Parts: sequence; C-alpha cells; structure tokens
Amino acid sequence: LIAKNIPKRNMNYVTTGGTSGKPLGFYIEKRTDFIRIAFEWREWNWMGYEFGDRCVVLRGNVIKRKEHNEPSWWEYDRRHNYLILSVYDMTEENLMKYIQKIEEFKPKVIRAYPSALDILARFIKENNLSVNEKRNLKAISTSSENLYPIQRESIEQTFKCKVFDKYGNCEQTTILGECEKHEGYHDFTEYSYTEILDEEDEPVTVEGEIGQIVSTGFTNYAMPFIRYKTEDLVEYTSHNCTCGRQLPLIRRVKGRLQELIITKRGNLISMAALNMHSNVFNNVKQF
Repeated sequence: LIAKNIPKRNMNYVTTGGTSGKPLGFYIEKRTDFIRIAFEWREWNWMGYEFGDRCVVLRGNVIKRKEHNEPSWWEYDRRHNYLILSVYDMTEENLMKYIQKIEEFKPKVIRAYPSALDILARFIKENNLSVNEKRNLKAISTSSENLYPIQRESIEQTFKCKVFDKYGNCEQTTILGECEKHEGYHDFTEYSYTEILDEEDEPVTVEGEIGQIVSTGFTNYAMPFIRYKTEDLVEYTSHNCTCGRQLPLIRRVKGRLQELIITKRGNLISMAALNMHSNVFNNVKQF
C-alpha cells in the first residue's frame, strides 16, 4: 500500500496510539504534519490565539533534565513562546508549583489533555484557590482524549474561560474542531472526507443518532487511508452552526473511554500520554 512514486526519505514511519490494543504501523509524508498544523492553527485562531502568544502546554511532552541531571517538570520553548509542563509529575506536592508557574507566566491560551486540566481544577477547588483573576487567559484548547461535560464545566468555572475541544487522529484522516459558538464540532472538509456510519455501514441521517467515523484523508499520499474505520463514535446533526461557517457540524464526539494510571507515588497520568507511537513496541504482540 506504499506509494512507489514518493521517495522513502520523504516519509516517516509511525504507529497508531494502540488504544484498541494492537497498534497499526504505517507511513506518512513528512509534509503531512505541516498541513495538519495549518488546520489546527485555523481552530486556534477561532480562539483568538495567534503566533507568538504566550501558551502553556500540558500534554505528553517529556521534559529535558536540568543541570546535574536533576529531574524537572517544566521548560520554556523560546521559539514558540510555550511554557511546557510535564504530565508525568502531577503529584499532590507539585500541583501548587504548577499553578504558581502558570499564574506567573500569564498565558493567553492553554493547550492540554482534559484529564490533566481536570486534575488541576480539582486541586484548585479543594484548596479554595483562585486563578486567572485578571483574565489574561482567554481560552483553553483540549484534544487527544474524550472531554466529558462535567470536565468542561469544572475547567471553565475554575479557569474562567471557554474550552475549545478538538478531535484528530495520528492516521491524519479527520480533524474536527469547535468554534467560538460551541454548538458542535466543525468537520474540516478540505482535510478529509468524513462519513458517519451505523453498525450496518449505512450513513447516519437521524438527528442525535450515534455513528462511527469512517474517513478518507486528503493529505498523506505515501500510504493513503481510504474509508478508514476509526472506531471513534460521534453524534450526528444536520444543523448548521450560527457562526456562519459552512463546514459541516457534528454535535458531539463520544470517542473512546479514557482512564488514568495512578503511580505508586500518587501521580495521575493520562492514558493518552502513554502513547505507543514508537517502534519500541513492535515486539509487543498486544496490550
């Protein structure tokens, strides 16, 4: 299934996240990542986020160790103006440091796993703390996990700004994102052709019905995914968004259920952070 007219030097070998138990290995063109980022930036612009704005990143980044090989839980990316925080060190004794660091940095936007922000929000409430009093933080971008309504409500109340959720996959076959109206997820139709099918592989056409995303990507010609079953579930709607954008709307992303791993030190780590995008796991049959 690999294109012969694209040099191997122009491809990257990657694997799926393995959330269904067995990762799939495949090739993508190196340019595909840049195209994906362009689409993600479109949604970030809907939040009011622009190049160079202060941004806190609380995702699966592995933080480089400081001098004398001391472990660290944060680093600053000067090129992108990112304060990057570790999701692997969110212990009870560290959470106050995380909050102080965010308040000190005064970000305009936070990009994070929903579960990581939920941990922070619960800690802030339990300790009667207050953040973002001056409203420097304008929006929060979440992705990579299912965002539950109770999480959205808690995060928005605690951080005093709106959450913009995004759906994507490493196969790079569909991107869905919320706009400022929060009436559903816009399907970025220039990026892929997305179908919503029922259990009989028929198109879902009833308002509120749940179906599976089956998508054909437009950006990766090295190893094209055509009518690819993602096993991710969404709620269908025929309504248009009142924002006026003509991109089709999906009411809700049901997604796969995500859990947290609790380490012996009490760290709560998102399952999304334990991704399997590496050939390290090629010798593991199933997990």
